[in-house]
Amino acid sequence: MALSGSGKSTFLHHLEQKWLESMGPWLPIRINLGGIHKPEESLLEKWFSEFSKEELTELVGKKYLILLLDG
Repeated sequence: MALSGSGKSTFLHHLEQKWLESMGPWLPIRINLGGIHKPEESLLEKWFSEFSKEELTELVGKKYLILLLDG
């Protein structure tokens, strides 16, 4: 278990930026678990519900999703 203030969120942000800059087949999605009640039940449902089907199709396209869970 990592200690509070050890740089986990900063590292995830850095990792997300590197994947976005690479323009490769990966689409990193960073989700803050602190704002989700019972993340084990509603994590992806909550995140995906913020987009229409058309937006999701355009966003994801032919990329592989990488979920970066922060919290």
